[in-house]
Amino acid sequence: MPKLNFEESLDRFTIRGWVGMWEGPSTEEWPATPPSDIIQLDQSWNVWFWFETIGDLCNIMCGEWKLQVLLEKMGGGETDVSPSKTIKCVCGSHTYIDHIHVPARTIKEEGVYRVIATVRLFGPAGRPGPVAAFVDLGLVQFYED
Repeated sequence: MPKLNFEESLDRFTIRGWVGMWEGPSTEEWPATPPSDIIQLDQSWNVWFWFETIGDLCNIMCGEWKLQVLLEKMGGGETDVSPSKTIKCVCGSHTYIDHIHVPARTIKEEGVYRVIATVRLFGPAGRPGPVAAFVDLGLVQFYED
């Protein structure tokens, strides 16, 4: 699975993680099967996030993590699909495992898309925190069967 690239500038704090994309309605078999890079438009798909926070500073961190998936169609054109999810920040060192489920037919047009996943920390007042990450999941072909 591709490794998240984190920007962190905090002492006594470490974060690391990975993200992968799998087709199909079930989330039971990840990551036992290889990630998907060719998906039919009539199939749902999931982007799985795994990341962990380590260090004393974790004991005073709070707020929410925002997970997001961004898609850009190659050869011109943008897509307005950018599924996201927020999960509560756990006080203390913690391993986060969660996914964004994207229903079938969310992508409306065949083509090759670049897929980017992001993770961002937001404080309790909704202001961005000092931790951000992204990973380029590469090119994915969506096609009509």
